[in-house]
Amino acid sequence: MTSRPAVAMVACMGMAMMTAVSCSNRAEPALAPPIAGADVQQGLVWGGATQVAGTRVMRVDLIRERSDFSSGSLSGEVRNILFLDPADKAGHWLLPDNRHFFSESLPFSPKRNDGEDSRPAGTVALVKTVGDDSAASTGRLLVFDAVGRIVEPVADNVRRLNAASISPSGEFVILFERNRQFVIAVVDQSTFKVKQQQPFDIPALN
Repeated sequence: MTSRPAVAMVACMGMAMMTAVSCSNRAEPALAPPIAGADVQQGLVWGGATQVAGTRVMRVDLIRERSDFSSGSLSGEVRNILFLDPADKAGHWLLPDNRHFFSESLPFSPKRNDGEDSRPAGTVALVKTVGDDSAASTGRLLVFDAVGRIVEPVADNVRRLNAASISPSGEFVILFERNRQFVIAVVDQSTFKVKQQQPFDIPALN
């Protein structure tokens, strides 16, 4: 089972898992591809660009730049993800707007015969409303495929994403917190639709 890392912060690196990663030049945003419809005062810039493993699709993070990050790297809240497929004439966004940020995210990574992780079969992400980043804030839990073509809701009013795994039968299994309860959601890997949600009562300790 994959445990949750904090993913509100992103950084650009030279090489990762044999996939090239690069950053837009933060010093010359006027020379980068324009971000249509975005308020320039929000400080939105292009972040890291990576290839989706096993495909020709590229993904580029849209982030709100942090002004206190040292030069040479880029860090900030991930607001959206742009997918670029050579088969299409235009890219497509994962989310319909930039009024949310990715609070937490975990991949569903099947194990290969050698025990190593293979290309993620999908991702579960907790997105929250921009400006609402307190410890008690809640958001929507989403699942999406590797190239961002399928995006399905799992649950609303979610405070925290705890873990994600793939069951022996191939279903996505997600543990999260909502209304001060642990909840497990089971998601069909072929349709990305929720098959079951089970909240849990916590028995008192003796």
